[in-house]
Amino acid sequence: MAARRVDEVLIADPASERAHGLQRQDSWTGNFYSKNWRDAADGGWFSYSLKVDPVRPMSLYCTYWGNDSDPGRLFDILVNDKVIATQKLDFNDPGHFFDVEFEIPRSLTAGQSEVTVEFQARPGMSAGGVFGLQMLKR
Repeated sequence: MAARRVDEVLIADPASERAHGLQRQDSWTGNFYSKNWRDAADGGWFSYSLKVDPVRPMSLYCTYWGNDSDPGRLFDILVNDKVIATQKLDFNDPGHFFDVEFEIPRSLTAGQSEVTVEFQARPGMSAGGVFGLQMLKR
């Protein structure tokens, strides 16, 4: 994984989040099983600027808690204001953390050195908790 990593946000780490230009609305952090998380409630959102390789296809790698569930953990993941995925957390892997790798369309990273990644809760729903966030070469 380390060989593929272009950038990583240490979630709820003030220095890392500041370095990645954290923006947020109705977003909170906490700690669970010694891992930090960030979420956004009731249609809120949070975003970071992450480095990308301008010539290689990229993926976004997210870590979630497998027991997170409804009511209302449904959110869109955007790169530069374009939805690349919709994530629903509903007992996806009970009792374990789990990872999801989202392919980013090449048109969103080609020629770029950085992109904005946003987690946008659907109205009345929550986004996250996100426990890990990495930008990877595919």
